[in-house]
Amino acid sequence: DNVSEGFPKQIAGYFRDLKRNSLLFRHQDLLIEQYIIAQQQHFTHGKQVPGSVVLLDGKGGTGKSASLLFAASAARKAGYIVLYIPSLRELTTGSGTYIAHTRRVVTEERTEDDLPVENLEVLWYDRPEFIIATLATFVEAHRDQLQQIALQRKSAARAEFNARTVLDLAKAAQVIYDDIDRQFERAPRVIGDIFLEIIEELKIQQTQSVVIALDEFNFILGLTQFAAPAKRRIHSRSVRAAQIFMDPIALGKSMRCGFVLAATTKAHPSKSRERKSRIVGGALAPYSPTEADRADPSGAYLIEALHNSSAQVEVDMISKPDELPEELPVDEPVTLHCSPFSKVELETLLYEYIDVKYVHPKEQLVVDRLHAISGGRGHIIHRIVSTL
Repeated sequence: DNVSEGFPKQIAGYFRDLKRNSLLFRHQDLLIEQYIIAQQQHFTHGKQVPGSVVLLDGKGGTGKSASLLFAASAARKAGYIVLYIPSLRELTTGSGTYIAHTRRVVTEERTEDDLPVENLEVLWYDRPEFIIATLATFVEAHRDQLQQIALQRKSAARAEFNARTVLDLAKAAQVIYDDIDRQFERAPRVIGDIFLEIIEELKIQQTQSVVIALDEFNFILGLTQFAAPAKRRIHSRSVRAAQIFMDPIALGKSMRCGFVLAATTKAHPSKSRERKSRIVGGALAPYSPTEADRADPSGAYLIEALHNSSAQVEVDMISKPDELPEELPVDEPVTLHCSPFSKVELETLLYEYIDVKYVHPKEQLVVDRLHAISGGRGHIIHRIVSTL
């Protein structure tokens, strides 16, 4: 009820089918809840915890997105300011619609009005709907707190809009977005600047504890699907915002009074187009893929590097249910490996399905086969139960 950003796609589908919003509270959620409380105690006593970040990893369907959703809600209830982004995939694949601006290429032989269609050059400018939607839900959840955060940095956005608080910056982004059809080239760039400036202000915040929660963050590490990025003059199709999230460990280390929670996704992008470019810098610039990129366009090798530079904590509800970790370290980056659902957890899930009359009680008898077929992976369980 305190997550105005909406739910990750698969979880939203699960809630829709069951006609109720309920999550199974698992051991990995308990560890994250304890981590949130422990970090808050450090911040209350004025202690900065360097490198505060928890990376949620595991097979698809092991509850990473659900745990991140729970963490965002729990952190808000604990008094944190939470910037929760349910899908970083949108930063590179669906941030918004485009504004087409036509420019004629004039030659010496022909006048501009007489040029054929093939002499028209179309430049595509971003309509950064993703950033605007993110800021709108962020303000909805934390309006009063953001009003209390005075700006500390000098920036062009602060000077132009005479902004004094983080809330003022968020409002300025909406104002310029409302005029984007007229300022189709300038507005996306300025909105991107404002979004990045808000994050910079949150990083140096010392009076309010901050959590940045990112789902599907590894999607932005891979090569994009833009085959000809130079033809799109895209200032902030949220691509510049993606830059700051590419290294969650570095982001966590840069926060004075907060930490980062980031979950990976195992859903790979469409392979219908060759992935040729990486989003870099202030615009979508041409990028020459490295040999590592060509060998692994998904960017998984970058994820592996992040895991290798963090402490490894494994929650194994199936093979080692009696050897579960009691807490997460708070003084170093952590990779929390999430476990598939155990049979006991599966039975609990089935009670939920039966309670809402989604399946007939007698179908609970198939629990052993259901667990074996699904491998304890949530989205497969839901698909099978939907078929039943």
